[in-house]
Amino acid sequence: MKLSSMAEGRDLGTVNRGSSYQEDCVGGRIRKRRRELKWSARQLGKRAGISTSFLSDIENSKRGIGANKLLDVARAMNVSLDYLMTGNGGEGGDQDNTPQLSNQLQLPSSLTSFARNADLSFKITILLYQLQQTLNRYKKDGNLIDPEQMDWQMFYEAVKKFL
Repeated sequence: MKLSSMAEGRDLGTVNRGSSYQEDCVGGRIRKRRRELKWSARQLGKRAGISTSFLSDIENSKRGIGANKLLDVARAMNVSLDYLMTGNGGEGGDQDNTPQLSNQLQLPSSLTSFARNADLSFKITILLYQLQQTLNRYKKDGNLIDPEQMDWQMFYEAVKKFL
């Protein structure tokens, strides 16, 4: 599924194949943000759960991207879907166009730090958090583990074969 703007009647995921890097398309905005973060295509691909070649095709407007994958990319780069699709960033009408992801899910900083250092994808990071929360719900002794105090590396090593 390609993303398109109904109001403008144009495809947001493609531009002329012969054109150079453009920021006025989804791929161009992904590339711009990736470069701002000083990430390689491989780093972003791993964090978003997509291949480097697919990311390259998106950035070069050779392929479109589905909504679910675009959301993975947005989350990995901490930007809103609105920014990637339209170039309008931020929340609540920010005028500086700073791309930001709304705070729909607050991950513990200890987990995000571990995930960044271990180069885990966003999906795996979320799965770790959800698994930890599920285990906490089923603890019979009532001693809940604080996610900020958790040894995420040890937890990941214990469960990675199931992810």
